[in-house]
Amino acid sequence: MTVLTTYFSQHSYGKQHLNIFRRMAHTIISDYLREMKEYVEDKGFPPSFEEMMSAAKRLENDLLLKGDWLKLAYKKERGKGSPSLSKGVKRIIKGALNDYINRTKAITANKPKQVL
Repeated sequence: MTVLTTYFSQHSYGKQHLNIFRRMAHTIISDYLREMKEYVEDKGFPPSFEEMMSAAKRLENDLLLKGDWLKLAYKKERGKGSPSLSKGVKRIIKGALNDYINRTKAITANKPKQVL
């Protein structure tokens, strides 16, 4: 019975870590999108493709660093790593990057109003 209890407690603990990471990713994406909106509002035109790809790469690096930090924290607390946690973090990063790119397209497609 204790084996099952241990398994389910570790399983829910991993889900808690994934939920934390999902919220962190959402917050980080919001910050990057805010920067993009401010850029378009200030300059009056969207950034170049190179600048947008550079921002996407910085976002990916930020998410990877946070994910690694989360996995290390889990490993330190539990004494071992979790393959399902690693897969979940990768899945969240992939979804977050797709979300960022789609929302960036919407931001850059809207032309700011020009004042004459």
